[in-house]
Amino acid sequence: MKFRLVGVLLLAALFVGVVAPASSVASAQSSAILEEIAVRDKLVVAQESLLNTYRCLYDIDTHAVSGGCVHGNPAEGPVAPGEFHGVPTAEEVVVRDKLIAAQELLLNAYRCRFGIDAQLVPGGCVDGKPADVPEVVEEPPFVFDDEKCRGLRLVSTDIGITDDTITVLVMADVGSPLSPGRFQGSIDAVKAWAGKLNSEGGLACRRIEVLEHDSQLNPTETTNGFLAACENALALVGTTALFVLDSTDLQTCPDARGNEVGVPDFAFTATEPPHQCSKITFAISRPSVGCPYSGHGPRTAQSQVGPVWWILKNVQPDLHGVYLIPGDLPSTIMSTMPQIRSFQEIGVVIDAEPWVSGFTTQAEYGAFLQTMREANSNFAYTGSDDQSMIKWRSEADALGLNSDNVIWMCSQACYTSAFLEAGAEIEGTYVWLPFLPFEEAAQNQELADFMAAIDDPFPPAWAAGSWAAGVLFEQIVNDVVAEGGLNALTRQAVLDRVRSLNSFDVNGWWGPADFTSTEKARPCFVMLQVQDRAFKRVYPEAKGTLDCNPNNLVALTRDWAQEFKG
Repeated sequence: MKFRLVGVLLLAALFVGVVAPASSVASAQSSAILEEIAVRDKLVVAQESLLNTYRCLYDIDTHAVSGGCVHGNPAEGPVAPGEFHGVPTAEEVVVRDKLIAAQELLLNAYRCRFGIDAQLVPGGCVDGKPADVPEVVEEPPFVFDDEKCRGLRLVSTDIGITDDTITVLVMADVGSPLSPGRFQGSIDAVKAWAGKLNSEGGLACRRIEVLEHDSQLNPTETTNGFLAACENALALVGTTALFVLDSTDLQTCPDARGNEVGVPDFAFTATEPPHQCSKITFAISRPSVGCPYSGHGPRTAQSQVGPVWWILKNVQPDLHGVYLIPGDLPSTIMSTMPQIRSFQEIGVVIDAEPWVSGFTTQAEYGAFLQTMREANSNFAYTGSDDQSMIKWRSEADALGLNSDNVIWMCSQACYTSAFLEAGAEIEGTYVWLPFLPFEEAAQNQELADFMAAIDDPFPPAWAAGSWAAGVLFEQIVNDVVAEGGLNALTRQAVLDRVRSLNSFDVNGWWGPADFTSTEKARPCFVMLQVQDRAFKRVYPEAKGTLDCNPNNLVALTRDWAQEFKG
């Protein structure tokens, strides 16, 4: 009976409001509402046609099908949209939205009951019924409660800035079949950062609006993201795209006055030379390389060696072993080689430096372990991700390698909940970070704000980097406003300010970064170790601190493409 009642209501509601008296004059606002009504009417009839198809196919609620069913199909075919003749009002839009929602409920009930198109049901089906999906809580209305904003006349000063909004775009590689959902954390972090600021009164007396673009590990989609930012946003924030093969569109984008100043790009990371050397890109994960660069020949690079220095001084003075190079992209190989050579510069002997892919199986790690056996290696470092180290250590256990005699080490790529879930096999692994660990939110307010806003007990490291990019943008905007006022905000003003910033530490959460040069790396780190399935700080001992000794950095100039022998 429930299906029959809802079906009758849907059919009746389909024709409600379509024969009201016509309005003689339509204002611009009425025209806009009329477009909204037309869009919804098309969706209503499309969903009603699909409902009728289900009804006839499965012989349920067939009385609700106009003309009935013939041979399992609606006798009158698809429902045709009617022409709206009434007065276009916001209430008409609301009525249709409610109808569309009711149709969706019934469609999903049919889908789960008969096992058809179940992939379209949010949350899936459970026992033949749609799963319960938590209700989405709408964001509270934005209110300027800061006294400095009251009574001020704000104006649109550039693309992406209106009298009441600042629009930014976050672009990340998410929807690629090679690595589904890879950098979704970057998008989540920027939205969380914007939500926090909006809840506190916004930025420059304006609400932050976040546009999203999925670059899909694809150079074409990456360029499309740059074009979208050029057209709609004051800046990019949190960019986490690995295929920036050409940044020309971003660097030459015109502002509202037609000047090709470019779009400020507050990225999390920049891996390709055109992105690293872009005059409008300011990556939280510093490129640490010389610019400009043609892509060939010698290039100066700074590398963080502090964590390995600490191992040499405090754990094992004679390190020698295998370094796995992430070999899926030429850019990751090029960015890894300076670190390997810098390790050698401070006394580490590299027994082998094979490349590894995200598709390398656990069994294939056996070849690396055989090299370690033959060389009696006591050091194993992966420049890849957490899954690489998990496979390596799991295969070591399977082959009976004495892991207690090996220093296993990884960067922030292993700082994940999935790594801890691997259990006893990864016990004792050293993991170093360039920022205070999530477990120390009590020691830093910015970290505490991030953990509260991101709504994830263990977010990915790139989420931390993209949040930091948001904080950098926030600081630059505040600096521009402090100097020139609330209507001084433009792309050019943002670029001028960030180019002169020589120290930024994300309010003490990260070590300081210098944005006046692409060559200067962050010198700071904290060393963690997996102990009893948890990340434990081992150095420096005091919570809330980082080792920022400038000697943690080694600078070398080589032709890095020639250094890779794989």
